[in-house]
Amino acid sequence: MKLLPYRKLTLITSLTKQEVYNSIANNTAPFPNGQMPFYGKINSSDFTISRKIAGKNSFPLTIKGVIETDGNRRSVQLSFSPKPFIVIIAIVWLILAPFGAIMLLWKSASAGTFNPSALIPVVFLIFGFVVFRHAFGAEFDTCKYTLKDILEADEIIEN
Repeated sequence: MKLLPYRKLTLITSLTKQEVYNSIANNTAPFPNGQMPFYGKINSSDFTISRKIAGKNSFPLTIKGVIETDGNRRSVQLSFSPKPFIVIIAIVWLILAPFGAIMLLWKSASAGTFNPSALIPVVFLIFGFVVFRHAFGAEFDTCKYTLKDILEADEIIEN
């Protein structure tokens, strides 16, 4: 089990390399705006994009893709990872919560009594881990199926 989520997948499409590039370019803006579902940078054979976030979702992913040709089919290798700011927040959360739990449990043990409030940091740790994993999974699924539709993918291979 990975502590910080990161996923890779391959989309197989019968579109030409130029059509794949055009499909991504037609749905990606340089900056977030109201019309395009993605924003980021696109080159002729690779791209780095993020989905435009709407509403209360605050868990954007960085999507890096490489367009490859294999005979009559094109494959788009995709990797999904949280933005660096989100990773920093998660790391701080996952360090401070256990530290707080250890300190409070140590204090309870040295006093010779058990204080239930010592379990609050443990609950925070579990809560943070579950929220982080769930938010990543939900955003990953949204991006995966949006890109599948945009690229008219015939097959999704999760690596």
